[in-house]
Amino acid sequence: MTDDDLDRRLRALRPPTPADDGWAESGAGERLLARVRAATAVSASRGHAPRAHRLRFGLAAVAVAAVATVAVSLPGGVDAPPPRSPGGDVAFAGARPVAHTLSASDSCDALLADLRAHAVKNVDAYDPFSLYVMPVAALEKTSGDLGASAKGTPAHSTTNNQEVGVDEPDVVKTDGARLVSITGGVLRITDVESRTVVGTLNLTAYAGAESASLLVDGDRALVTLGASGSVALGPAVESRFAAPGPPSSLFVLVDLSGKAPRVLSMLRPDGGLVDARLVDGRVRLVVRSAADITLPTLRQSEQSDATRRDVLAKAPLDAWLPSYEVTTGGESTTTTVPCTSVVRPPDYTGASLVTVYTVDLGADSFGGLSPVTLTADGATAYASPTSLYLTSSDTAPAAGSTEVHRFDLARSGKPLYLGSGKVAGQVLDSYSLSEYDGTLRVVTTSGSSERSRATSVSALDADTLAARGSVGGLGKGEDVYGVRFVGPYAYLVTFRQIDPLYVVDLSDPARPVASGELKITGYSDYLHVVGDGRLLGVGMDATRRGRTTGAQVSLFDVAEPTRPALLSRLLHRHKDSSDVADPHAFLWWEATRTAFVPLRDWTGDGRTEILAVRVDGDSLRELGTLSHQEGANPYDGGIRRALVIGDTVWTLSDGGLQLNAVDDLTREGRISFD
Repeated sequence: MTDDDLDRRLRALRPPTPADDGWAESGAGERLLARVRAATAVSASRGHAPRAHRLRFGLAAVAVAAVATVAVSLPGGVDAPPPRSPGGDVAFAGARPVAHTLSASDSCDALLADLRAHAVKNVDAYDPFSLYVMPVAALEKTSGDLGASAKGTPAHSTTNNQEVGVDEPDVVKTDGARLVSITGGVLRITDVESRTVVGTLNLTAYAGAESASLLVDGDRALVTLGASGSVALGPAVESRFAAPGPPSSLFVLVDLSGKAPRVLSMLRPDGGLVDARLVDGRVRLVVRSAADITLPTLRQSEQSDATRRDVLAKAPLDAWLPSYEVTTGGESTTTTVPCTSVVRPPDYTGASLVTVYTVDLGADSFGGLSPVTLTADGATAYASPTSLYLTSSDTAPAAGSTEVHRFDLARSGKPLYLGSGKVAGQVLDSYSLSEYDGTLRVVTTSGSSERSRATSVSALDADTLAARGSVGGLGKGEDVYGVRFVGPYAYLVTFRQIDPLYVVDLSDPARPVASGELKITGYSDYLHVVGDGRLLGVGMDATRRGRTTGAQVSLFDVAEPTRPALLSRLLHRHKDSSDVADPHAFLWWEATRTAFVPLRDWTGDGRTEILAVRVDGDSLRELGTLSHQEGANPYDGGIRRALVIGDTVWTLSDGGLQLNAVDDLTREGRISFD
C-alpha cells in the first residue's frame, strides 16, 4: 500500500479535516506509515499500489523500469519443442512456440537441486515481513446483468464478474428460484417465491468462516474459507518480531439438493487462496503456499546472509512441496503434490509456490484434484472461458518485470500448460489482463519514483505470449485506479491531482495507440459498460490539489474514442465509494438501466448503503438510497450486495435480506437472519 493510498483510505473513515492536506507527511502519519512499512515491506518511495486483489491493499509495486516493453526468449528457437512431462504428470501443449517454456523435472533430486539453487540466489526474497499479503477473502468487474432463467423462474441478476462465462466467488448467488448466501459463517438457502429461509448450514466452527464466499453450480456449492489474516509468500523466520501467521485455507463441498444443505467433503491445502474461477462446472482453485523453512533472525550482515543461504542450501524437498488433505465421510487422506507435477519458469525465488487444483462440482467429493504446482511468487489470477493466466513478479526488483503463465481450461482434468511470457512493469490486478480475439492485453505500471512512474498497455499473442505491440507513457507520475477492457479498447483511469481517462485503441495489436484523453477532477475506482458508447464510473470527487471530498458517479461518452466526454455526474459529499473496490458490490440492471452503487457515510454510523442511479440517455438520475436500519447492530457494516429477481431488488446484509421494488424502491418486506 502506498502512502497516498493509505492516506486516502484512512480519510475515508471520518469526515475531512484541515489536517488532511499532507497528512502522510505529518509526524503522526509518518509514525503510522513506518509501522505499516515494517509489517508489509512497502517501499519507502511512493510506488504504485494495486487497488485490489485481487490482492487489494497488497504490497506496493517495487521499483521498476521506466518504459514498459515485452521481453521474449525462445529457448532453442521458435521450432524447439516444449519439454516432455516425466511420467506424464505435467501436461504440456503440443508443438507450440512460446515466449518461455516451463521445465518439468526429470527427477525429485533434479527438482530439489534447482529449488535450492534459486533459493540461495534469491535469499532476500525470504524476508519475513515481505512474504505476506492480504488474502483475497479479506479484500474482495462484465457479466452480472442478466442471468439465464430456468423455466418458470423470473429474470435475475448474476454476480458482477469480470468475464462472461467465468464465475467468481461471492457471498451470494441466485438462480431466480432460490438465493444462496453466506454471512457470519452461516450458509442460508432462501426460497424466492415464499420469501423464507428454508435451510441453513453453520460453518462458524471453522476458522475463516467470517470471510467465507461461495461458488454454486446446480445443487452443488463450493464454500471457500481462509483461516489467517495474511497469505504467505515465503518461509518463517526466527525473530523477536512476530511475523504474520502461516496461512491456511478450507474448501467445503456442499449439497444443496435436500431439505437442508449438508457437507459432502472438505479440502485443506497448504497455503492461502489467491483466487478461484468456475467455468463449465469445474472450479480452478489457485492456492499459494510458502516454503516451510525456518531461517535465523534477519540481520543486515554478510555473516547472517551466509547463514541463511546455508539453511536454504540444505532444505529438504518436502519443505517446498505442498500437501493437501481431503476429508470425506469422516475419513481423511493427505497427499503431497508429486515432483513430476511441479513446473518451473526460468526465474523464480523459491519463496513460494502456486498450485492449481481442479474441482468437479458434479462430484460428491474432492477426488481427482489433478494439482499442478508452479514455482512462482504468484500474485494475480485471471481467467477467460478458455484460459487461466497466472502472474508472478520478477526476482530482481530493478528489472521490474512480470511473468505471465497461461494454462488451457478446455480439459476436464489438470490444466494444460501453454506457455509463458514476460512484460516489463507490474500488473495491478486481474482487471489489468484481458484476452480478446487471440490477443492478451496487459496493463502495467513502471517507475521507481513519482517522477518516472508511468503506465503502459501491452499486447501479446495469446498462443505464444510473444510481444505484438505496446503503448506507454500514460499517466506520468500518477497511480492507476481503474481499468476496463471493452472489445478492442482499453479504458484507464489514473489519478494524483486530476483524473485522466485514457482510451487506448488495440484494434491493431501490433500498433496500439492512445486515441483519446479526458481530464477531470477526482477519479473513478470502477468502470462499467452501460451500452450505447457509454461508460459509468464510480469513485471519488477531489479538489485540484487531489483532496477527496466525497463520492461521485460519472457517465462518460466513449462512442468516439478520440474524444471521450463527461456527460453527467452525481456527487455525494462526505460519502466514500471504497466498497466498490470489490466489484461484486456493484450491480448494473440493464432492464431498467439502473446502477446500484455501494456508498459508505463518513458522518453517520459508517454502514454501507446502496445508491440507485438511473441512466436516462445522457443524464444520471438519482432514484434513492437503500439502507438496512431495522435490526442493525454496531458491528453490522450495512448492505453487502444487491440483486434483482423479477421486479424486486434484494439487498443483503449480515442481519438479513430486504426487498424493495426495482422501479421506485418501495419497500416490500424483510427477511431477518436472527
